[in-house]
Amino acid sequence: THTHKYTHTHTNTPTVTKTNTNTPTVTKTPTSTKFPEINNCDVLYVTTDSQVFVYKVQTNTYLNLTPFFQGESIDGYNFDIAHTENFIWLMGQGIIQEWNIQISPFFAEFSRYITITDTNGDGLGVINDTTLLISRYSDVENIPNQIIQLDISTTTPSSTILFFLPQNRFVIGDISYNSQNKILILTQDIVTGK
Repeated sequence: THTHKYTHTHTNTPTVTKTNTNTPTVTKTPTSTKFPEINNCDVLYVTTDSQVFVYKVQTNTYLNLTPFFQGESIDGYNFDIAHTENFIWLMGQGIIQEWNIQISPFFAEFSRYITITDTNGDGLGVINDTTLLISRYSDVENIPNQIIQLDISTTTPSSTILFFLPQNRFVIGDISYNSQNKILILTQDIVTGK
C-alpha cells in the first residue's frame, strides 16, 4: 500500500481591520454655519472684556460677533470700535487692530496692526477707509486733550491735530463723524465728573 503522510499546520495570521480614529481638527473659522445678518441701523460696540457685539435696533436684541473674527485675538482692544462697510478698527493702548469685514452676512478677517505714536485716550471714530479720528490724552494741567485725524493709508500712519478739547475735558466714549462733516464727541470734565 501506498501511504500519504499529510500534516496540517494551523497558523494564526493577523487580520488588518480599518479603524477610524476621531481626531479633532482645530479651526479658526466660526463653528456656526450661519453667519449673522447685520443691517445699516444696527450698532456695533466692544465691551470692557474685549467682546464685540451688535445691537439689532429693529428687534431690540444683542448678538456676540466675536466668534466671527478670524486671525488674531482681540483681547485688550476694548478702548473703542469704529467701522465702515469694509473695515472694523478696535483700539487698544497705543495700537489699533484693523479687520477686513463683510457686513452681511458678517465675517471679519484680521488685516494689520496700526501703531499710534501718541498716548491715545478713549474714543475712536472714522471718516473713511483710510482716515480715523482718535483722542490724544493728556492728564497734565494746562495741556488739553486733542482730537487727532489719523491717515492710515500707508504703513506708518500720520497724524494731524484737528482741535483741542476745552480745559479739563477728556473723551469717555464715541467720536462720530456725521454727513455734515461735523465731529461729535462724548466727553467728561476731569474735575467735576460731568
